[in-house]
Amino acid sequence: MAPSRGTATTALAGIGLAALLLVGCASNASSEPSGARSSSAAPDSTSDASGQSKAEACDAVKAGVSETITQFSGLPDINADPAAAVAAVNSLADAFQTTGDDVTNEEVGAVVDDATDSLTAFAAQIETYAANPEAGDQAAVQSSATAVQESLLKLGTTCA
Repeated sequence: MAPSRGTATTALAGIGLAALLLVGCASNASSEPSGARSSSAAPDSTSDASGQSKAEACDAVKAGVSETITQFSGLPDINADPAAAVAAVNSLADAFQTTGDDVTNEEVGAVVDDATDSLTAFAAQIETYAANPEAGDQAAVQSSATAVQESLLKLGTTCA
């Protein structure tokens, strides 16, 4: 039985939503005036051994990926334009890789690395799927998309 072409499209939409939530969470965390933070938020402003606070690292992530995430939210349908969909996922993975280079906070850096790895793996999966949707591995695409969603949600939680 041929895989459903809707699976890849649904997976891309889910990743887009998770990515937008990430930017929203990072935006909420960083838009709060520093004087308004409660004492329970103090660990967020404490620097680790790298000298970069969790809040600074999250701000760097937001700044580094927000434009790409905005572009990703207008992602073309993988069935209508597979090359554009693959390019969009690769662009998002590249943005996370580049941003990861600016993140020295160990806690945030670890989840940025996970997001980068899962996006890179997903890009490879949808590239294979886009090349031959009829023979594509629907379960592998969905599994890879789920890994991306989970890593982006974890990053959003870390930066909340």
